[in-house]
Amino acid sequence: MRGSQNGRMPRTEPTSAPFPSEDEVAAQAYRLFAERLSTGRSTANCWYDAESELLDRAARAIDDEPSLSLSRRRRRDRRR
Repeated sequence: MRGSQNGRMPRTEPTSAPFPSEDEVAAQAYRLFAERLSTGRSTANCWYDAESELLDRAARAIDDEPSLSLSRRRRRDRRR
């Protein structure tokens, strides 16, 4: 993903897929990096933290979506 002419990362819109794309993780990591840089906090784990936040959000969305939760339960029951 490339920055725009003004040096900022382009904003990515959330996709309908439950899990984040690499572009979404990169945009979130950049947002965390810029935020932490301006406050003097460590920027070392921005990618990990961004990925964790987005995966957690995706997991909550799946749990909140009845049709997705039902399909997960069906798959789990088939494995037993």
